[in-house]
Amino acid sequence: MAEPLLRRIQKEVISYSDVISKVLQVDVDITDNKLYRIAGTGQFASTVGTYIEKEATGFKWVLENKCNLVIEEPREHPICQECPHQEACQEVFEIGCPIILESEVLGVIALACFNKDQKKVVFDNLSYYIDFLENIAQLIASKVGEYTYYEENIVTSHMLQKVMEFVSQGVLIFGKGHTVRYMNKYAENILGNNQKQLEYLYKINAFKCMPIEEKNRETNSQYVFRIGQKKIYVEGRVYKITTEMQHYMEVFIFQDVVDVKKRYVQVHKEECSFDTMLGSAKTFIKSKEQAKRLAQTDKHLFILGESGAGKESFARAIHKDSPQKDKPFIKVNCTGITEASIEEIFGEYPLSQITLAGEGTLFLDEAADLPLRAQARLLEKLRIKTNSERICIIYYVPLCFIYRL
Repeated sequence: MAEPLLRRIQKEVISYSDVISKVLQVDVDITDNKLYRIAGTGQFASTVGTYIEKEATGFKWVLENKCNLVIEEPREHPICQECPHQEACQEVFEIGCPIILESEVLGVIALACFNKDQKKVVFDNLSYYIDFLENIAQLIASKVGEYTYYEENIVTSHMLQKVMEFVSQGVLIFGKGHTVRYMNKYAENILGNNQKQLEYLYKINAFKCMPIEEKNRETNSQYVFRIGQKKIYVEGRVYKITTEMQHYMEVFIFQDVVDVKKRYVQVHKEECSFDTMLGSAKTFIKSKEQAKRLAQTDKHLFILGESGAGKESFARAIHKDSPQKDKPFIKVNCTGITEASIEEIFGEYPLSQITLAGEGTLFLDEAADLPLRAQARLLEKLRIKTNSERICIIYYVPLCFIYRL
């Protein structure tokens, strides 16, 4: 349970109560909204920090009704009839005022008189004392607001430092109740709404972010945003931020699912055939004839060659001349793919590359650029998908690789 806000500035509240008591020559009693005495002077000083629920019938009334309470005759007032300390009460006059911040009652501040002279002074100037008490209540509430704002800024700043490295991805910071506390421009572009719009949509229950499947938070997972009638699929990871002051912040770093695929994948619609590949060198002609024969098989193919030798043209021509020619030709640029990226690209998602290729051709370009661990992960993912042992030849690190589905 969160600590009552008034307790976070208890030192300041105690200082206020001491000054007020000296100026007005009456005792001051201040409790939080859980009925713990935060500050007190005179007879109340010895019980600061204690729970006073049993004797605080007047404070309960102020908390519930959110308005001032004047008790001219303690012990005889109807509210006092419920107090177990009614007969022992020494107060002769009391004024209670709620401490309110943005419609939330943080606590109660009260002035208490213990002799008739004090009561006469206060009673004769009652409106002045009530105005003064209301101003002090507002001052305390403002102090809490300043502290909360400062605290939140520290936490937000701390979190923003953690996510600076992810500025090229969508960043959403969720606060208590999954409210949006921060979002970057990339997130706005993906979701099509800014922070204020999402805050409003959240209030009317038209904005929600849900995981599609529960996964280990150490890896990226797929999520869906529901914004009104719209659904947006993303891949990302949630980071919980725990601090000494707040325990409900979450940072969600994500990318649009389609954008993730586009980073590495190109679906080629343009045609390239053996007829358009011209050359007179004997090695070229021999390679072309061999490629034509292999195009009719379901074998996985390697194409070896220096940069600029036309490896992709050969791959596309093989696809065009194969029984899979009416199926998609998917190109995956392996340069820059990490072990984590392989999970993103070849994971169990509707838009994975295996799914996009269907029964067509999957072209892994520049497979030599894959880190060895990434090659192992790719082998594992493709083997699971295809149940084919021939894929293990990828360990030989060719310059590019055609996988026939």
